Amino acid sequence: MKKLSKLQYKREFISTVQQRGQVTLPIQIRKMLGITPQTKIVFAIENNTVKVKATPLSLKDAFGYIKINEPQDFDKQIRVAKEEHAEETLIKLHKS
Repeated sequence: MKKLSKLQYKREFISTVQQRGQVTLPIQIRKMLGITPQTKIVFAIENNTVKVKATPLSLKDAFGYIKINEPQDFDKQIRVAKEEHAEETLIKLHKS
């Protein structure tokens, strides 16, 4: 039987709401969701439960990867940006 890591086993984490309504996402959650500084997140409410998820990369977010004044395949540019982000996240997860 495969042994689960602490991160895979634990599914609830506690954080405190600060005076200004701010909450720090625990590091385990940030790693699981690939959340890094400046990542936009979505709070979804379903049946009195709040779900947190990272937003998908938008064309606006990917714009920095695009060279101007050249024909572009935007779908390819977005796919490449997502793949690079996924690779960076895997590397960070393996280091921890």
